[in-house]
Parts: sequence; structure tokens; C-alpha cells
Amino acid sequence: MRKLRNTLAIIAAMAIVSTAFAGCGSSESNSSGASADISSAETDGDRIIAAAQAGKVGNWGLGNEYEILALLTKYGQKTEYLSQSFDMDGFDDGSITLASAMTYNELGLVKNSYEGGYGYGDNVGIIDMNDEGVAMLEDNLFCTKEFAQNNPNTVKAFISASMKGWEYACQNPEEAAQIVFEAGSSVSSEHQAYMASEV
Repeated sequence: MRKLRNTLAIIAAMAIVSTAFAGCGSSESNSSGASADISSAETDGDRIIAAAQAGKVGNWGLGNEYEILALLTKYGQKTEYLSQSFDMDGFDDGSITLASAMTYNELGLVKNSYEGGYGYGDNVGIIDMNDEGVAMLEDNLFCTKEFAQNNPNTVKAFISASMKGWEYACQNPEEAAQIVFEAGSSVSSEHQAYMASEV
């Protein structure tokens, strides 16, 4: 069982328009031998700078990195980050002290102790990219102007169906979670329920 360390974690959580960082760390070594020294930092800005200078900022990339780049630039740091897996193992083993996390996904894994969760509870901190002034729209779907012009009914039908689906899911989060879980979710039904309720 993973030992719960004294943590001063920084989670920059990405909600639909918000990214967060999760950073666990004290100055002690963790199971991987990595050490983090963000616990002595006074402010979120100090913690961001400490993690950046230690080379322990994580992000998935693939278009999700722009808020992180803006945040690091805001604090005058190099815009370098570690390639973070789509789990929070790097956060858990201390190799990443500022880990990207969606408020409706990875933050739940970090905090909760259900199957697949890391069980940190409230021993993590959150840096909200909205508060930092670097939040950006995310999780969008795009099509070309040409496709939209050539297929206006398809575009309208897709938007209408999507809005109906989201409305239904928001009104029935438990059922929505179960539908997604049964369709082949890679996470536990408990985490799927967490995500549905957060969204």
C-alpha cells in the first residue's frame, strides 16, 4: 500500500476552461528516489517556480500544453515540461510535482480512494488556471469551414444531438456514468460516476 506522504500538492486542474496542476512533494525522497522541494514555497507562484526550476512540471501535450506554457511564461520560467502519462503515476511517485489534471477526471483519481484512485484526499492543492489568468477553452470539436458549408444539416443535427445528450447526462449523471462505463470505460464505475457528477 502506498504510504501517504506529507504533501503540499499543487493541482492545476483542467476543467472545460481550466487547467490544474497537481504536485505532491515534500523534501523527502519518495519510492522512486525522486525528491520534490515545493513544500517550503510560500505562494502558488513560488511553488510554480520551484517545480519549473526543478524540471518537474508535467503535461500531456497534444494541444493541452498551451495553458502550461502561458503559466510558465507568466512566471518568467522556461517553457519546458515533462511528458505526463494519462494517469497520475508521475504525480504519485514524485517525478512530477506539478501535474496537469482535469477537475472532472484526474483530480478525482488523485483525491479519491476508489478502484484506480490514489487516495490523497484533501492533501493536494489546486492552482486554477482561471485564477492565474491563463485559462483557455478546451475539449472542443472542430470541422472545416468547407465541411460546414457543404453539410449544414449534418452540423446542425450533430450540435442538436450533442446538446440533448449533454443536457440528459447533466440531469442523469448516474445513468450517464453507467452508460459510458458499460460502453467500455478504462476507469472504474466509481470514477466514471465521479466524472459524470463533476461535468
